[in-house]
Amino acid sequence: MDPVTVLKSSIEQPRKTAKNLRNEDREVILCGEPEQCPRCHRSIEPIFIHATVMEGLNRSQVNWRCPSPKCQELFIATYSSNFPNSYQYDLTEIEPRKGQRKSWPDCIGILSPMFVTIYDQAIEAEAMKLDQLVGMGLRKALEFLITDYVASEHPTEKEKIYKPDLSLSQRINNYIKDAKIKDCAKRAVWLGNDETHVTRRWKALDIEHLKRLIRLTVNYIDSELTSKEYIASMPESKN
Repeated sequence: MDPVTVLKSSIEQPRKTAKNLRNEDREVILCGEPEQCPRCHRSIEPIFIHATVMEGLNRSQVNWRCPSPKCQELFIATYSSNFPNSYQYDLTEIEPRKGQRKSWPDCIGILSPMFVTIYDQAIEAEAMKLDQLVGMGLRKALEFLITDYVASEHPTEKEKIYKPDLSLSQRINNYIKDAKIKDCAKRAVWLGNDETHVTRRWKALDIEHLKRLIRLTVNYIDSELTSKEYIASMPESKN
């Protein structure tokens, strides 16, 4: 079951009228309703629109609508049964899903807009169950973040930093001074590399750990940049 699909009690739901392939009405019992919109991720009581039944395939599909005025989007729920010719179905899938985008500090969006764009696209791939592409997208997003950050800290060496023959590890080891940023960024790169290589080095760690390390890296960069901004705008008195 997809995490976005939180089922209500499996107590028998009211009967619905569904159309079969011949456009004939069939009564079905649909057990479970989506409790969260897969598009806006709000908690909802969905609006029933239309149902179809796939006779012989033991499936039914339902168009639901998000009741939130800020969303109002349609989505499809698939119900399945393990018993031939059954008229009672259990909720098994909801689509299309939309990735739940993360809010980043303003300074990160200014520092590395490509990081934000690529990270969001990786999350969209995850929502679409393109699991083999997610890690590669996160790894690419991380490279933009680190490179843009290092270049901003060393503006006189920007041209050298952006050269393709300088590896991401070299940018981290040679140019990042803050220990927390360096340590988290290095480990995020290790996990990101695992997502692009045939053989994994860190077998016990997965995409969620990579996301956490990226968030930690972002948080430490944000903390450093914000601190510098306040210190620069509030100099100590000479007296």
